[in-house]
Formats: sequence, structure tokens, C-alpha cells
Amino acid sequence: HRESADCMLVDSVGGQYLTASKDGTMRLWTASSMQLAKTIVTGQSWILAMCWLTKSARLVVSTADRRIRFYDVHTWEQVVEVQLQNPAFCVCSWTYGEAELLAMGNEKGEVTVVDISKGLKEVRSTGKERKHKKRPDYWNDSVTKVVHDGFIEQIEMVEDLGGLVTCGADSAIVIFEYPLQPDPNHKDRIIPRRILKHARGHQKGVKCFQWVQPHKLIVSGGLERQVVIWNPYTCKPVVSLDGHQSGIAKVQVNAEFEQVISLSTDGVVKVWDLRNNECMQSISEGENLREKGAKNSSIVYDAVRHRLITCGLCPHKWTINPQILNSTTDVTHRSPVVAALYNKNFGHVVTVAEDSEVTIWKPTTGHEVFNFFDQERDTETFLSAAAFDDNGRRLLTGDHHGRVRVWNFSNGACIKTLVKPTDSYRRQEITGLTMYQYEETRFFAASSWDRKISVWVDDSEDSGTVDPFLQISGHEDDVLTIAFTYPKILATGASDGNINMFDIESGARRLSMACTKPPSTGNTPRQAGSHAAELSNMQYVEKVLFLEQRNKTVVSVGGDGHIRFWEGVWMESIPQSLSASMMMSRLAAIVPSGHWPEFGLVETHVDDANNVLVTCDEGGYIKVWDISTYDWAAPSASQVKATAFWRAHPLTISTVNVIPPPADAP
Repeated sequence: HRESADCMLVDSVGGQYLTASKDGTMRLWTASSMQLAKTIVTGQSWILAMCWLTKSARLVVSTADRRIRFYDVHTWEQVVEVQLQNPAFCVCSWTYGEAELLAMGNEKGEVTVVDISKGLKEVRSTGKERKHKKRPDYWNDSVTKVVHDGFIEQIEMVEDLGGLVTCGADSAIVIFEYPLQPDPNHKDRIIPRRILKHARGHQKGVKCFQWVQPHKLIVSGGLERQVVIWNPYTCKPVVSLDGHQSGIAKVQVNAEFEQVISLSTDGVVKVWDLRNNECMQSISEGENLREKGAKNSSIVYDAVRHRLITCGLCPHKWTINPQILNSTTDVTHRSPVVAALYNKNFGHVVTVAEDSEVTIWKPTTGHEVFNFFDQERDTETFLSAAAFDDNGRRLLTGDHHGRVRVWNFSNGACIKTLVKPTDSYRRQEITGLTMYQYEETRFFAASSWDRKISVWVDDSEDSGTVDPFLQISGHEDDVLTIAFTYPKILATGASDGNINMFDIESGARRLSMACTKPPSTGNTPRQAGSHAAELSNMQYVEKVLFLEQRNKTVVSVGGDGHIRFWEGVWMESIPQSLSASMMMSRLAAIVPSGHWPEFGLVETHVDDANNVLVTCDEGGYIKVWDISTYDWAAPSASQVKATAFWRAHPLTISTVNVIPPPADAP
């Protein structure tokens, strides 16, 4: 379309989607390939509304030039055109016995119901019709009554409620019977069965609504930023769903999976779970498309094909995850998964479970390639971390006893075991693993609960048990994460909220950065008995990483639910803000993650190009961020934009990884 498409219908029988635009055109798109099949020109006027007449195989189209047009759905030729007194801003149809009925709502708050099966009167225009006449008498059987005080935005027949439902600019949702019951005191108005209008509901105009049949609820959206869920029998709102930054333009219902899908006027789509009233996912087309006027302007849910269709200038499909469509979901491991790693060299995903089970998967098919266990593991040993070496050819696993084992993951052979001294408090658990090369020597490094970084030399001649080459101290609390950047900087994050930078050559701490003052509880993130609500108030640093393509900016996430971007002297180009202030480092930007407040962030990952950042929390939620515009020279929180949000697991997410698109992908 040349302009945004505000109307969209699903032709479930013909396997097509129909979109209509402000440019006066309708376009048919094949459901299978989403390719344009046909363009139908209605004129130059804005298309306001559409609906199917299923019994007579017609399409009804209302336009801003006060016309109603009827099209044959087989030939897509216009068969009838009717001039109205006022444009119809919404239309719907249904059958009543043998009759096929059409209802229209206009800007005066009037609803006109027409018996289409009785056809039109043969009226010849003389050019002398009176302009003050309320409506043209073209219909053989029609009735018009006032329902709202102002624009009617949507009208639908809901059989379960025994009549028609409308919403309008007067902030009300009205339920009334058909045949229409006239008010004896105001013969031009109807007697409503129920009016949904409440102090906790809409205070401004209502733009859209949908009937949620399984729950017997009405969900609505309007000029406010909330989606309101109503009990239509008590006429009171049940709950409001907050999260949009603009008014609500459209709502849809996925009844099978108990979801509400809402579209706001800024083009953002949100998927809500009706079982817990939480936002599962957010979909946005992105700023670049919005600048071209291509933001989402309409949505429709295709229940037959289990997909959501969004449309701006052209439609896009969003399919339901195939795993959700299956009645059962396979459990891939018998114990919790501590790592899911993508190997670029072999194109495989490797998952590592606490009980030492390592499984290699083909991500394009989901099929298992190979599986092995640590045959020397005892029942009291559980894995806690895993990583690939820098070449992606060996797998490193760390356990609760402080051991790191190096594997050939292709055949399950253990190459060697890295051990470290036991501290006096027996705080041994490995929390993070990395590998790096300095000059001609390669090293393994691990962070752990003993507040130290253990470093081992990677000698190809080594086998059996290997002792550490160096142990680096510098933290006063449990070290939870570790990351390396060349030429020789190790970054670590701890449960007291501190991030330290170490020189691997000398082992000296170069600088320390504090998020904020840690809480007084003293609980470590994985301490037994710590509840999610308690952990979310902590400042522990659960993950740090380097944005190599953003001048080695450091990103950290943790318990307070914020994403922090740090800059410092480790960067290849020292930012001007540091040069001018003589500081060693500073917090460049802080972004509230918008995850649920009771859940702290526990994991993050970034793609190779440093354009996509993923954050995960203790409640199983994942959020995807667009950081492609993040400018290390002039950093700002506004450069970090959320693009998607959903719940992936019912429990804490322990690991996340980004798989790059295929090389031949567009």
C-alpha cells in the first residue's frame, strides 16, 4: 500500500488476507506465501471499514465519501453501491433466522441495521433530494437508532450476550438486543441491556473491543494506554493491563491459548496471557520502518493457521511457536540445564545439565546428534558452568567442587581436569569460565565462590590433573561472572555489586566499579531460601560482557533489574568524557529493563555484530533489545530499545545464547 492499512480481514475459506488502506485500495494476499494476489481499487476515498456477508458471498466496504459498496467475493467486481447520509465508521454482519443482517455505526452515534436479504428499493436520483433528510431510504428493511453520544468506533454481534455490542467516543461500551428496543421516552434511541462504563474503566473514547468466549469477558482498548478487561454481566472492569506507551488502536483474542493481542497507535503489538494478566511478548517493526510510515496500523489473528498478521504498508505473519501447538513438550534433560551454547564451527547447539549430561543438537531440526555423561562423576557433584574454548573445539565444564573439565565434545572424551586449592570455607563452586591467549601462551580462567579467579596454562602436553598457574584475589564477595577482552583484561562481577578489571599479566586489579551500595541481607544470588522478591532488591552483578564492536563497552546486569553500560581506560579509544575528567571509568548509561519488578536479571547475551542484546530474569522472561544505534562516543539510554518480551520458562533462566542467521539469509 502507499498509505497505512487500517482494515484487515481473514478469508479462512479462500486462504487469503484482505487489507484496505487510506489510499482507496484493497489488496488480497495469499496466506501461504504472503504474496500479493490482487489489487482492487475502490476510488480515491479512505476505506473506513469492511466485513464479510458470508451467506450472500459479498464483501461490504465503507468509505469516507459516505458510500457503502458491495463486492462479489468470487469475481471481486462491485455489484452494488449505496449513498449514505453519514459515513459508516464500522460495520458487521450476522444471520438472524433466514435473514442476513448488516449493522453500521456512524459519527452521530447512530446504529443502522439493514436486512440485506430483502434488497434495495428502486430509487432514481433526481438531484433534488433534501440535504436535511436524516438518511436515504434506499433499504427495503432498515432501522436506525441512537446508541452513543458521538462516534461509534466498533460494532459486533455477540450471540453469547444476546445482541449487539458497540463502543464509542463517549467512553462507553453498550450491549443491546436485536431487534432493537426503542426507548419510549426517546423514540430515536434504544434501551440498552447493559452499559460498561466505570470509574476504573475508560475515561476517554473506546476504540476497540473483543469478546473472550472461553472466559466470558470483554477486552477493550481506547485513548488511554491500558487494555481493560470487563465482566459484561456486572458491568465492572476486572483488571487493567498496563504496558503500552500510546493509546490502543486494535485488540484481538487468541481464545485457544487464552491470549489477548493489542496494538497501540505507535505500532507496538503486545501479547497478554489472560491466565495471569501478564505481557508475554512485545512486537515492534523498529524505528527505521516507522520513519517510512510503515509502523503496524492493523492486526488480525488467524485462528485456523495459528498466526498473528500485522500490517502497515504490507502484511507480516507471526506464527505461534510449534512447541506451543503440541499438547506436550519434550523434556530434553533430567536435571536443570546450566548452559546452552551455540558452536559456530559446527553449527550445533550444546546443552549441559547439572547431572553432567552433555547433548549436541542440530538447531535447524531440533534433532539430537550426540549425547554423553561424565562417567567419573559421583552423585554429590553437580555442574554449575560451561563454555567453549576460543576455537570452539573443546568444551569446558565447571562443577560445585571447583573442578573444571576439558572435553572433546565431538566424542565425549575428557582431555584433562583443572583443579584448584580448597579454601577454608569450602566455597568452591565454579560460576564462570573463559579462555584467552596472551603472547604465545593460552590460558583457562574461572570465577568461583571462593572470591578468586583461578588461571591455568593450556599446555597441549597436559593430561590428567592440572593445578592453577595463578589465583587472583580482589573481590570481597562471591565472584559470579567473568569475561575477557584483548589484549589482557579480565572483567569480573560479584554479589556485592562490584565489577573489577584485572591485568592478566600481573594479576593486579586495575580498577573497580560499583553499581550501588549492596543491601544488608548478605544473601548470595544462589543461596538457598532466598525468594525472588528478596533477590530482586539486591545489587549483585550476575553477568558482565564486552561489546567488542562498540569499543569494548562493558554491559552488566543484576538483581536491581537494570542494564548498565560502562566505559573506561580498557577501551581501545578512550572516550572524551574520561579524558576530560581524568577518571578511570564511569557509568555511561543505565537502562531500566522493564522486566517484572519482583524478578532480578540473571543472564544476558549479545550477537557477534553487537546489534542485539538479550536479557533474562528469575521469572523465566526474556527481553530482546536493539542496540544497533548505541554510540559509545555519545552514549544514551534512549539508544537501547526493547523489541520483544515474552515468558520462555516457568522458572529462572540459567542461560541464553543468540544463534546467528544463516549465511544465505536476506
